[in-house]
Amino acid sequence: MKCKLVSVARAIADWTLGAAYDLDASSICYGISTDVEDGPQFILYPPLRERRKTYSDLELLAVLRSLRWNEAFGSISFRGISLDPLMKAFDTYGSEYEPYATRQGRPIKVKSTDSKRPLLVWELRALALCSTKLRRMGFRDSITRRKKGDFQNSGEEGDGCGIVEAIMPLCRRGYTNVDWFDLTGIELVESDLDWLGIFSSSTLYPYLTADIASVDAAASKLAHFRGFELGRCGLTERMVSLFLAALVAHENTLEALDLSGNPARLHAPSLNTSMCYFPYLRKLNLSRVLRTSGSDPLLTTEVLLRWRLQELDLR
Repeated sequence: MKCKLVSVARAIADWTLGAAYDLDASSICYGISTDVEDGPQFILYPPLRERRKTYSDLELLAVLRSLRWNEAFGSISFRGISLDPLMKAFDTYGSEYEPYATRQGRPIKVKSTDSKRPLLVWELRALALCSTKLRRMGFRDSITRRKKGDFQNSGEEGDGCGIVEAIMPLCRRGYTNVDWFDLTGIELVESDLDWLGIFSSSTLYPYLTADIASVDAAASKLAHFRGFELGRCGLTERMVSLFLAALVAHENTLEALDLSGNPARLHAPSLNTSMCYFPYLRKLNLSRVLRTSGSDPLLTTEVLLRWRLQELDLR
C-alpha cells in the first residue's frame, strides 16, 4: 500500500479552521493512500505527540470541517481514532452547524426538530452531504460503547452510536454518494438499525420530518449500498436476519458484507436463501460466527457460483 505520512500543518490550506480555533495544528497527523479501492483515501492517524493518544473535540471539529468541501478523496478512514469527544459535544446556541442543503444548494428536508444532538451527527452528515466524490467511510473502533448492563435506567442505549443516524437519512433520499461503511468494532443497538429502516417502530425517526421518515434506507434503492463491514458490532440473530432481508433491495449493487465476530447464530438454510439475492458479491466474511448447518452445507454450490467472489473468510 502506498501511503504518504505528512503533518496536517503542511497540507489542506494549513488547516485554517484549526487556526480559527487557536489550535496547534502540528499535532494533527494524517496519511493519503492511493493504492486502495475508492482512492485516494484520507487516513487520520493518532496525534504526533507521544503523550497524547486522542484528539480533542476542537481538533476533530477542525479536521471534519476542513474535509467537508474537499473533493480530493474517494474514501475517508478514522480507524482506531476515538470520535467520543464529538459524541459528547453539544452546541445549543444556534442551528447554523446543521446542514440544510446539498453542495449545489438543493434543500434536503432532513432538518431535526431536536437541537440536542451530538456535534458528531451534524459534522458527519455535512461531510457525507458536501463531498460528491466521497464513496466510502470507515469508522472501525472509533466509538466506545459501554456494556449493555451499564445502560440500565439511564435511557442512553437508545441514542445509538451517532454515525448511522448522521448518514442514513441522506442515503435513503439519494443526497450522498457514500455507499460503503465500515462500522467494525462499534456496538450497534436497535436504534442504530432503526435508522437503517430495518425495524418498524411507532417511535421510529423521532427527529425527522414526516416525508423523510416514510422511506427506509435499507429498502430504498436510492441508497445503492455496496458494502457493509459490521464485524464485532454485537448483532443478534434477529438483527442479522432482518438486516439481510432488508438488503435485498440492493441486490444489484451489494459487493461486500462482513458479519464476523457477532454473537448471532447463522442457520445454513436461511443463510443460503438470503445470500442468493446478491449476484455481485465480491467479499464475504463470516468468521468467528456460530453456525448451525446440520446436514445442509453452509453455502451451497448454486449460491457460490452465483457470486463474483474474490474473498471468502469462514474461519
